[in-house]
Amino acid sequence: MAVTLIDTAGAPRPWKRTTFRELGHDESFLEKLVANDPTLLGLDPYETGVSGRFVARRQRGLATPTGRRVKPDVVILTDGGHIVVVEVKLADNPELRDRGVVAQVVEYAASIANLDEEAALDWLGGDGDESWAEMIARIFPGVPAPERLAKALLGRMRDARIHLVIVSDGTPAGLEELVRGVAGQATLGDFQLHVVELVPHVCDGIEGILLLPNTRAKTEIIARTAVTVSYRAADEKPVATVVASSVEQVEEAIAAAKSRKTVRPEFVAAIDAYDAVAPEELRSDGRDRSFRVVAPNGWPRQLHYEFLDGSGGEDRIGVELHLENRSLKALGPELKSLASKVAAQFPEVGFDPLWARGLGRLHVRLPQGEPEKIAATMVRFIEVTKPAIDAALARLSTPSGEQSSP
Repeated sequence: MAVTLIDTAGAPRPWKRTTFRELGHDESFLEKLVANDPTLLGLDPYETGVSGRFVARRQRGLATPTGRRVKPDVVILTDGGHIVVVEVKLADNPELRDRGVVAQVVEYAASIANLDEEAALDWLGGDGDESWAEMIARIFPGVPAPERLAKALLGRMRDARIHLVIVSDGTPAGLEELVRGVAGQATLGDFQLHVVELVPHVCDGIEGILLLPNTRAKTEIIARTAVTVSYRAADEKPVATVVASSVEQVEEAIAAAKSRKTVRPEFVAAIDAYDAVAPEELRSDGRDRSFRVVAPNGWPRQLHYEFLDGSGGEDRIGVELHLENRSLKALGPELKSLASKVAAQFPEVGFDPLWARGLGRLHVRLPQGEPEKIAATMVRFIEVTKPAIDAALARLSTPSGEQSSP
């Protein structure tokens, strides 16, 4: 982008694009700029909700679900209840050209989502703060309801509703496409990722730097850390496995999203095989390249069966039952109990308790090259689980039923 200043005499004075490295500055300089004035990121308050007063923390380390330590460059809290996590890279940093930089910021969100109130206070609080609410009241003096603000911030941490920003003074070729490709991953899905270019400009005869923020790409993705409990008919006891969105796992998901531009023929074959044998009211719906919904009559749309391509691995297809709205949270225990009840019907059943921000999903994962087996599994999966879900929905609809508010 060319920038021209018209001086008082009416003569044009061009500002020339440069880099922080050429100006003799390193990444810590850009990091300080962002921490001192987060509005430099150019996040549209009407689009993102990020507005109001900002408080920034730099280089605060926290543990990942796998036990490693990570240290986001800048963490920003706002008195509007939003959280922004910033990773700073200069244009000449080779890490900016690798998909690992995206995996890195996603891992930050996965780690933050695992913090309880005490851990959040240890992470961002000061030595004298005795509670999270006290810390929020201190850093945002005069805020009308510090307890409510503290609760809202913790809620966004828990739900991973976080704005992740990769900021640089130059975006290398391919990064925008990589980030946009992540949007195609059905297994990812609910915090925002922004790639912001913050380019310095200089003008001969004028001291100072002109900074122009430019959002190069954005999407919505999510990473999870879950305890998956698997029940196999041959096992005497259930097997519990901690599944974390590590850097390596996220890199694999990003690579898959980048490479997959169309629906895989193996996925199409499985859907076609199912629709050929399913009752008309239970046929698949949708055109997304990586998932198809099966929505029983009378069920809320946010409670449905789903074929999910790539569930548990690029060569796998999931036959799944999803909860995707907080008004249905009370059904979570029912899904979890179904995992053990239907174990004898399938080679492996898994329950993911953190799906859709902690609502849950029940899944069976099968090799992609067996469309008839996948179709038959979904038919049987519905036959085995639907009566229990119908009964649970009936209980929730009675006056004595307890249904969570959205």
